[in-house]
Parts: sequence; structure tokens; C-alpha cells
Amino acid sequence: MLPGFGQLFLNDGVWGNTQVVPASWVRESTAAYSSAKRIRQGYGYLWWTLPEDIWGKRAFYASGYGGQIIALVPTRWLVVVQTVDLRQNPKGIRTSAFLDLVKEIAFASP
Repeated sequence: MLPGFGQLFLNDGVWGNTQVVPASWVRESTAAYSSAKRIRQGYGYLWWTLPEDIWGKRAFYASGYGGQIIALVPTRWLVVVQTVDLRQNPKGIRTSAFLDLVKEIAFASP
């Protein structure tokens, strides 16, 4: 996943001065349509949503094979991308560990 993809979604589909993806699609695809109550997350169109009371409004992430993750925290204007070299770490990295780190980064400043 490329950091630019996350920035595109953080900007509601705008790249530079051009609306590349409709803002309505960004909002629709990152809304929860089902939930995983055990982990307090929702699921949209390939995006997981994070609890608003902890992360703020509209925080979400996409999780891929072996720990490839892109997380967005719009209230902090933050995009964090993790790539994993599975040759060096064949088991990958747990999503929960990545999200714990993102939370530390997001809320380190006032």
C-alpha cells in the first residue's frame, strides 16, 4: 500500500486540486456496515473502523496479508503505513500491536 493512497482518503478523495475519488464514496466505503463487538471495530468496504470514543471521528484502517496496514486518524490529520518484509518476519506483525503504536503516535501531542 502506498502512503499516497492513505493521503487520498484522508483528503476525502482529493489529490492536489483534483477530486479523484468521489468524497461520498470515501465516506460510504469507510463507514461500518457490520461490527466485530469483541474488538469494538466495524467493517465497511474493505476498511475497518475504529471506536470513536477512543480514536475520534472517522478513524479507520485497511489490513493486508502479514501485517501490511494503512491507518488513518482524521482528527489528528494522520496517515500511518506499515509494510512487512515476510522474508525477515514470516509470521508478520499483529494488527493490534500496530494499532497500539498508532494510538501512541496519534495522541502524543495535544
